[in-house]
Amino acid sequence: MSWGYFLELDLALPTEAWARIQKSTADTWPAEPGFFGLKEKGLEEMFLGKLFAGWTIGKAFALVGRRNVAKAVSEGDVTRLRVVTLLDKSGDTELARPFASLFLAAQAHGGEGRLALINDGTYSGEDGVVLTLAKGKVKTERAKNCWEHVERLGAEVFGSFEDGAPAAKKAATKKAATKKAVTKKPVTKKATGKATASKRP
Repeated sequence: MSWGYFLELDLALPTEAWARIQKSTADTWPAEPGFFGLKEKGLEEMFLGKLFAGWTIGKAFALVGRRNVAKAVSEGDVTRLRVVTLLDKSGDTELARPFASLFLAAQAHGGEGRLALINDGTYSGEDGVVLTLAKGKVKTERAKNCWEHVERLGAEVFGSFEDGAPAAKKAATKKAATKKAVTKKPVTKKATGKATASKRP
């Protein structure tokens, strides 16, 4: 059975630093084992695989931008980055590595923000982790309840329920089940005032 984790990144860093960082490869800023701080060693390794290690950070950013969300908005000397994508077990998980490298590069250049891996609700394991960068230091916290984030992230990646697209696989199922549980009220016909003769055999 397939499962996945949302990768969410919000960073603010110097504009000139972003111009240089996006040209560097993920290997320039290597994320060591244990970087994310996931409890499951095997799961951690899946997100830090070397499939995209030789890619430039800019190339990985552009790939996510074509299929999900990857935005860079420059406001003078500061550039703000926003990335949201769903990393599927089938082969996407290693795409987390370039963004881990981007996070490390931002740390080295005075950036601030957060990087999170959030269970999309289809995996029976841990809910995820949130890394926060401030004043050059990184704080790692475990996500307590993935469902607090799933619908928001799913809506950003796939569209909202109102758009006709599921926010996330499990969230969509949950919503559908709720809808089926609604009991229809019996329709009461209003009297028309006309008398109808009874038919006798």
